[in-house]
Amino acid sequence: MTEKACAPSEEITIEAAQWIVRLSAGNAAQQRQAAEEFARWKSESRQHAQAAHELHGVLEQVNSLLDTSNGDPAPLCAGLKTAMTQPRLPDRMRRAVAALVLICGIGLPLWLTYQAYPADYLLADMRTATGAWAAQTLVDGSRITLGTRSAVNFRFDARHRTVELVKGEILVEVAHDRARPFLIQTADGSIEALGTRFLVRRDDSGTVVSMLESKVSIHAAGQQAQTPVIVAAGQRIRLHGDTVGAPEPIDAAALERAWRNHRLVGRQRPLTELLDELNRYRPGRILYDQAQLKGLEMTVVLPLDDTQRALQLLVDCVPGLRVRQFTPYLTYIDLLPTP
Repeated sequence: MTEKACAPSEEITIEAAQWIVRLSAGNAAQQRQAAEEFARWKSESRQHAQAAHELHGVLEQVNSLLDTSNGDPAPLCAGLKTAMTQPRLPDRMRRAVAALVLICGIGLPLWLTYQAYPADYLLADMRTATGAWAAQTLVDGSRITLGTRSAVNFRFDARHRTVELVKGEILVEVAHDRARPFLIQTADGSIEALGTRFLVRRDDSGTVVSMLESKVSIHAAGQQAQTPVIVAAGQRIRLHGDTVGAPEPIDAAALERAWRNHRLVGRQRPLTELLDELNRYRPGRILYDQAQLKGLEMTVVLPLDDTQRALQLLVDCVPGLRVRQFTPYLTYIDLLPTP
């Protein structure tokens, strides 16, 4: 088995970060219990042990920097920036390091969390910060609206109108131009507008296209010579790598209404999925006890432009749900212990 195959997944790395939160929370008895459970968790697999070892190594470097900084944030910032940009540091570790920086309450400026973002996001023609939306009318009269943590590049010429979605989510309203096709490109493929209005989302799991009106033509990356897949209004499709999934039905009107009103609508949706989505709109990081929350589903409408209120709504709806805020940028969610 290769070294890459043995490496911990991002899910395991984040789970290790959650254990580190538990080890430093609660009273002495709770910390002892957490330490015993953490030891069992590490013994379950090689990947668990490796993720814990890697994160402990990062914490040791952070503590060393804290000991020598004498309250001066400059060396700490420089050291962390160097660590976060090491070429061999996996993306999963960059995200976990950013979370651990916040967990430790180091008091660094918020911009440090952006070291986890790729350079193509930082250098994009248009981008939005966490929890922000932005709209722009393009030179051809088309309109594009960016959701949270989104980034795009524009390439318009005499023959084509191309928008590259680097990451995040966009609402596209296309102006008619028979001579120049309108294309959305992502790492997973290309989407040619055959109509007017649709949503495109790009994240680590692939690209999702949701048709609100008319239709689009889709080619997966590396499959340009094959017959395109047509997606019509009221359908959603996922692209990942060189694969295009089967269309799924959606309520286009409800989806657009929720998106424009900055609402997250969940219908019998897992609580963990709702928290993952809130994470995109909240500065810092929401961590949660995945084992405890597994199996909990909710039907709820949450305000994405007020994540604090959204979390309170979840507490009101889920008996025993506990939200603990360690710093303004680190929130941990689990269930209250049973008496």
